Amino acid sequence: SSGINAEWPLRPGEKLDPEKSGSCHLSWLAEEFQRVQKEGTLEGNISINLHNIRPAVRPIYQYIGQRVAELYRKVWGPEGMESRDRFQELIGHVYHPHARFESPQTINGTDLTGWRELTTLYDTFILGNEQGQQVAMSLDWVIVKPGHDKRKILSNGAVPNAWRYPEPTDVNLQLELEREFKNSDQVSESFTMAIRWTLVGNRKQDLSDVLVPVVLLAESHLNCVGFRVIRDITVYDKVALEAQI
Repeated sequence: SSGINAEWPLRPGEKLDPEKSGSCHLSWLAEEFQRVQKEGTLEGNISINLHNIRPAVRPIYQYIGQRVAELYRKVWGPEGMESRDRFQELIGHVYHPHARFESPQTINGTDLTGWRELTTLYDTFILGNEQGQQVAMSLDWVIVKPGHDKRKILSNGAVPNAWRYPEPTDVNLQLELEREFKNSDQVSESFTMAIRWTLVGNRKQDLSDVLVPVVLLAESHLNCVGFRVIRDITVYDKVALEAQI
């Protein structure tokens, strides 16, 4: 019969024992699952740590960081997990066309480069490949660190188009940024975002209609230029995930 497994997988014959640390861990997983399911439906600005940025330019980095973080959540959250086509489309919204993805969890630990290779991540991701249901994602901690390079201003007062590649959307975003902030030329050409995130969902088991709850804890280190990610280093505990399913 089909349905959702009410408990995290245990060994055959094993029962939950509240006196054992393993049972406490299973309880914590269940609590995290419920927390993220609830928080994943909330809307509003993402909380970003800007304490290491000069107060005068913090609003600019909040503006840029908010955009990148929101799109990143769409890629790896419920919207991106809906289908391979949607995942690919969202990758094109936030990743640079030659972006590099580095993670020990990729097949053979091989780095991936460009939209086409990044799209293949959907095929093997724990809640991808159309195996995830009721997917939710929370960004638990986000911090921005500006680079040391400054945006150059041309003799005619214009700013080079380093941020405008490759789509008209990038042009519009930069123009909007310049309209919103008179000191937008003070931000760095590049910056780094660190994100700690949690992804949960029910995963369909192979050759079965049973859905198993899954909790993924991950950390991502994003090198960005403008509103795009040019390098993504993401780590999570694949062994812990396999133990859950």
